[in-house]
Amino acid sequence: MASETKDGRKIQWGIFDWVEWDENSPSQIFEDRLKLLEYADKQDFYCYHVAEHHTTPLSVAPSPGMYLSAVAQRTSRIRIGPLVYLLPLYNPLRLIQEVCMLDHLSNGRLELGVGRGIVPYEVARFGVDPEEGRAMFDDALAVLLKGLQNETLNHEGEFYNYKDIKFWIKPYQKPHPPIWYASGNLETVPWMAKNGIHTSHIFDTNEITKKHFDLYQELWEKHKDDPDRINNGAVEPKQGQTRHVYIAPTDAEAVAEARVAWKAWCDNINYLWNIGDS
Repeated sequence: MASETKDGRKIQWGIFDWVEWDENSPSQIFEDRLKLLEYADKQDFYCYHVAEHHTTPLSVAPSPGMYLSAVAQRTSRIRIGPLVYLLPLYNPLRLIQEVCMLDHLSNGRLELGVGRGIVPYEVARFGVDPEEGRAMFDDALAVLLKGLQNETLNHEGEFYNYKDIKFWIKPYQKPHPPIWYASGNLETVPWMAKNGIHTSHIFDTNEITKKHFDLYQELWEKHKDDPDRINNGAVEPKQGQTRHVYIAPTDAEAVAEARVAWKAWCDNINYLWNIGDS
């Protein structure tokens, strides 16, 4: 499923999901999602991205890898990926192997989103100092990339140290699954673009998104042949923009039918941000 922008850029349509809590049992929520994704798979959607959140009604799928392994078995074409794995919450040695497993279980359909988390209380509940989140992310990402690309892991960092660790499973995709980073911060655009990292913007205005997209495209083109890019297997940039969409015969019907779900989502996203103050 693809179309083009006015300037000829290819648009691929995907799904971004939180797997929110509702009055149904979690098992029913999961089954409903899996049936939805079986349908999306047949309709040629490009990718299914899922967020990682904890102790909030915004998500009943706090383990994206486990959840996506089920998605992988019920689909065959649509690409799948966490957006994002919250790296400060993971032992990178374990995550390296989980990523390799998921890449093979999906037959090379994994898109690997990484991040540090945008809500301080979420990481704090795991005993992680939010002030150290960026440094932990950088160190964990370095370990992750080394482990995915090398037969043996050696790393000396601020938070993680490994010596002569051999892996018996490597990624299906070479050199590793495509790397994504979700951000609406203009200051992160140069880092993403120069390193060939795909990105997704969540709920920015069209004007802000265009500013980000243009800068990203410019820097991508300038650095696309750099040998030391993080996402060194990427051959074309992918920039995502998230929008809520609901389709009905008329606009009035769409608004009426989507209103309940929209309110539930707003309540859940507000819970995520407000619980830290309670």
